[in-house]
Amino acid sequence: MKNPDSKAPDIEVKTDEDDQPARRKLLKGGLVVGGLVGAQGARLMPDQWTKPVINAISLPAHAATTEVAAAVPLDLACSVGSYSATGFASPTFTPPAGPVSGGDTVDFVANFNDIFGIPGTINIQDISATLSPLPLPAGEQVTLAIVGTGVTAPPAPAPVTPDAAGVANFPDAAVGFSASPVGNTGEVQLVFSAPSATADCTINFTFTEDDIIPRG
Repeated sequence: MKNPDSKAPDIEVKTDEDDQPARRKLLKGGLVVGGLVGAQGARLMPDQWTKPVINAISLPAHAATTEVAAAVPLDLACSVGSYSATGFASPTFTPPAGPVSGGDTVDFVANFNDIFGIPGTINIQDISATLSPLPLPAGEQVTLAIVGTGVTAPPAPAPVTPDAAGVANFPDAAVGFSASPVGNTGEVQLVFSAPSATADCTINFTFTEDDIIPRG
């Protein structure tokens, strides 16, 4: 390109755009020299460069399979694996010692254990709750409330964060129950709840004194 206003010798300045046709010719020539395949490639070379068009974007494998939190609400199931009694004469459970799940009721019957009415202990073991479907929302926890009537219920444990399988495991619960006076009754409920659960899950234990052994 010449500068008409300058007295200096004419200098022709070339841009990248001016070189584009020459570059294409050079590439085509190289392809033809390369033989049959090169000649076919040369025919496929465009006369002008065009911007590429991207119609789709593929995600990397790890991004395509990354799990996202499940939509609420969640299902909450609960269970007790086993239960036993100490300090009573001939205690019985119906159904027999475990396991039981949400909505079940366990009936415990004990007879007189001590003339002073010292309570025996019902040990509720393998207490757990399960949330589904996975994955769970971040920070989701399961809370267990132990509600007792006519019994000595243990304090409620701290909320538990479920493991990778959605299972929250709680410590055993020791419930005190006195078989005195005659015909004494009691009840304890294990009530499980979670912020995103559709409903609570409850397991009931009922306690009855049946004076099987005559009192002297």
